[in-house]
Amino acid sequence: MPFPHADSEIYYRQIYVGLKSGLFSSQKQDSKNEDSGKRFQKHWDAPVLNLAASNNYTSLALATGSGGLYELPIKSTNYEPDAKIMPNQLAENHCNSCGWSYQSIYGSSNTNSSFLASFEKQKKSNSSFNNTKPTRLFKGIISSEDLFTSKGFSWGAHDKIYQYHDGTIEVKSYNPDKGKFNDLGTIDLSLSDGDVVSANVAPFGTVIECDNSLVIALSNGESMTIEGEPVRWRVFPRSTNFTNQLHIIYDDRIEILSFVHDYFVNQKEKLAGIRVD
Repeated sequence: MPFPHADSEIYYRQIYVGLKSGLFSSQKQDSKNEDSGKRFQKHWDAPVLNLAASNNYTSLALATGSGGLYELPIKSTNYEPDAKIMPNQLAENHCNSCGWSYQSIYGSSNTNSSFLASFEKQKKSNSSFNNTKPTRLFKGIISSEDLFTSKGFSWGAHDKIYQYHDGTIEVKSYNPDKGKFNDLGTIDLSLSDGDVVSANVAPFGTVIECDNSLVIALSNGESMTIEGEPVRWRVFPRSTNFTNQLHIIYDDRIEILSFVHDYFVNQKEKLAGIRVD
């Protein structure tokens, strides 16, 4: 595929890659099929800075910078991308990165206000199979300025939404069924290494990228700083085996950190990290 990649995601045996020249995909390589993984297709010409795959709605969220937030549905029959289906714009707001908060999508921006593309979950009857399939109804955009009293970089995923300002992370819970946001508390976390570049959430805590370091607010109330400017880093909240891992790529190496403390944390009371039921 074209290089360098801005972001990539493996989703239903497809590898998706986003970069300045657009969105591409290829079937995941199969050791039994020599031709698999060799063919790729281009889906879109717009630049893609960040990809986020949904757990339940066979869909990819796409952050495109000044182009806003988009969503690309994936066919639920064979879970392959359809070249005829184009991404749908959810918000015109500037968006550097995105994360799924249940059926909704949180778009983060380090130049403007972040926002929640709010969806309502519905059930659609399927008489052919005598069951129900979840569907989503778009409700609108909720700005981070409507959620928080202060201004700062904001991000969210799953059950929590965060905002960093003046040495403090403000934490809110998100209940999509009731459409409510509740104050959970604050985390004292002074960042001495410049502005926030990006952030993401895993069960073990929330990871914040600064200019030349990664700072982790751990779910047990502690924090740690990893010095050095990373090329790329990733957490794996959708994974079966790697939810407790942080992978960091540098110019000359890759570092893999494994966290085990979250097993002993009260999931209903923790401020940092995805709640594990």
